[in-house]
Amino acid sequence: MAEAITIHKSQGRSESKIVIDVRNPSKIKNHMDRQKWYVAFSRARSLNGLYILGAFKPPNEIKPDDNVNAEMNRLRQNPLVPKYQFLRVVPENVIQIVSHNTQSIRKHITTIVSDQVFSSSHIVTLQESWAIDNESYNIPDFEEISRN
Repeated sequence: MAEAITIHKSQGRSESKIVIDVRNPSKIKNHMDRQKWYVAFSRARSLNGLYILGAFKPPNEIKPDDNVNAEMNRLRQNPLVPKYQFLRVVPENVIQIVSHNTQSIRKHITTIVSDQVFSSSHIVTLQESWAIDNESYNIPDFEEISRN
């Protein structure tokens, strides 16, 4: 059984097998930019699951005066200053509680463990953790009290 969807509808999905048909370059040329190619090709979970019908011709390289390069240069010159920097250093007279919708602790445990805001907090609550009953999740300096 086969299923076809547009690139727009494929955003946010990942599939074990993806077929991308590039056999009609005249139709593709006017409709495909770098971003759409990225979305199309990155839906496959692995290179072995990516099938390309026809001869794929990569889009032209980004030129130095391209809007993306200009924006990257602007961001380098004006780095983002974290608005919530104060959460990383907690005064002694404050108890910091973090409540976070993790959408899978198994997938995000390394991020949680390495995040300075989490490690600076006194209490961490995780929602939508999808924790597996018999699995242990080690977050240094924290003790699991409850799991529902």
